[in-house]
Amino acid sequence: MLYIIRILFIFLVIYFAVKLIFRIIVPAILRWYIKRKMKQSGFDFNENDYKKKNKKEGEIDIEHIPEDNKNKKDKKSGEYTDFEEI
Repeated sequence: MLYIIRILFIFLVIYFAVKLIFRIIVPAILRWYIKRKMKQSGFDFNENDYKKKNKKEGEIDIEHIPEDNKNKKDKKSGEYTDFEEI
């Protein structure tokens, strides 16, 4: 009986160790590796710099202006042909 309890205890310790490794240590290693590769490639990105970007409070930044739908309707791409089943 003591042997079975010992084996279960060892499996629980291994389970929690693996869980700890995958939840905490692996993401930290991946973050470090990605930052290192970004520095090697010359890509310098700081999230705070991107957010600030010389904007004053209340200023609106429009990145994309959609085309007018009227222009799309006026363009003729072809004539409609009604097909009949044989």
